[in-house]
Amino acid sequence: MHNKKVLGIGYGKMGNLYARYVTSMGASYNYYDPYVSQNSNAVDSIDFLDDYSHIIISTPPETHFDLYSKVVDTGFTGSIYIDKPVVTSPKYQQQVFMDKRVFCGMTERFNPVVSFLKNTLNKHKIISAKFTRCYSAPETMDTPVLFDLGIHDIDLYMYLFDKTIIPVKYEVFEKDKTCCLLLKQQDGAIFFFEWSHNSFKSERKIVIMQSDVVYEVDLVDQTIVAYKAGGVVENLYVEKGSTIKAVMREFLRGGSCSSVEAHKFMFRVICKIYLGRGL
Repeated sequence: MHNKKVLGIGYGKMGNLYARYVTSMGASYNYYDPYVSQNSNAVDSIDFLDDYSHIIISTPPETHFDLYSKVVDTGFTGSIYIDKPVVTSPKYQQQVFMDKRVFCGMTERFNPVVSFLKNTLNKHKIISAKFTRCYSAPETMDTPVLFDLGIHDIDLYMYLFDKTIIPVKYEVFEKDKTCCLLLKQQDGAIFFFEWSHNSFKSERKIVIMQSDVVYEVDLVDQTIVAYKAGGVVENLYVEKGSTIKAVMREFLRGGSCSSVEAHKFMFRVICKIYLGRGL
């Protein structure tokens, strides 16, 4: 990683985390963010990017496409990481997702328990799954709950269960910064999602029911408990690790991460909420 030179666009909470892990892996790091106090690693322009091998865009979601476009217009030829959601409008998704240099910031995929589940689940035995992602957001939070939280679990649903087809049936409900999504697959499997910016209990969990086992997954504590017939309860061993570090390692190594189908479905859900119809 010592030959990698990274420019972070945005130096807020996530930008700081990315910087910490990128430099811990031996890459050099500068950042551009005119809205925060500057230090020796700051640059005052993103007009000339020839010196960089990787760009990380971690700014408010509504600015992602404009910043991506500006990076591309400079003639930059390296890899581009964009935080979730990658875009906030369906009119931008084709241009961005067709760019093979774009690495989507779906960090939860790199959670050790998700990797474990990916290799453990029997997709032919799935009866149902429930995804919960809730916390009490600051009053200043103006990012819609679907953009902030929902895109993570929609992406996990498609990643874990190899779903690239829009469900045959789905309903969505919203109240007080809380959104619930219920969907049914052609095979009859049922999936329920609950996301909230208005919960005093902070949690990120998945409960998956197969015909032969129930998995209870805590994405924060990185634990999995399996409940089996006869009252057997088994704590499955998962080696814990930093999700952000794992995603940055994959990005710097030249890996890929696309979430085009998750974003397409997210926009369908948004349209159903605000327009009362699918997209």
